Amino acid sequence: MVCTSLTRIVLRCGTDNSWLSGQGTVITRAVGKSSMTHLGAWLEPSLMCRFLATELAKASARPPIPVPDDVEVCARDGPGKHILINHGEQERHIAMPQPMHDVLSAARARARSGLPHTMSPY
Repeated sequence: MVCTSLTRIVLRCGTDNSWLSGQGTVITRAVGKSSMTHLGAWLEPSLMCRFLATELAKASARPPIPVPDDVEVCARDGPGKHILINHGEQERHIAMPQPMHDVLSAARARARSGLPHTMSPY
């Protein structure tokens, strides 16, 4: 790993990880007026959630559509183009921020009507 004045090690491996002992697993590097963080480890789900929540908060990032944890939002080119995938085992009810088209059920997703759109499991 190359460390410079622009690079900072945020998290290191524990001391019982053989050749990785003490090595950086999360590094941050200044890029222009911002920064880029690299995660080089497979974290336990609860730690990964905490790590991502912290990084997203630092970046002031917000999801384009608020959804439950088991629903994925994929942004596509162009304003308001999203693909939502329900990875859970139960139906989910999503309040859409604007009218959208549900290509799996050929139904028009409701927006701002007070009635959430129902997503079946994928």
